Amino acid sequence: MPRPKAVTPCRELHIMLPATVFAKMDLLLWSEAEQRVPYAARKDFIANLLREYFSDAKLNLAPYLHDAPPRCEVRGSPGTIALLKSALEAQ
Repeated sequence: MPRPKAVTPCRELHIMLPATVFAKMDLLLWSEAEQRVPYAARKDFIANLLREYFSDAKLNLAPYLHDAPPRCEVRGSPGTIALLKSALEAQ
């Protein structure tokens, strides 16, 4: 029986990472049980990071902090950022 098609089709992407970043990623994903990085672990890791990046909201804290550098941002879920913004505006 053939494998069913993915609900969301995948697209191929080739990227070059610095060796130090690649090594850290492999250390994080290494499986002692398999004695290697599991199949598709890198793909899943990067896809999850990108999903998180696109779903997060950000807030520039510079207008609320007098001595903050011009670009002082925090990232988080949209609900958390909304709560933080309302708390900062209430002060």
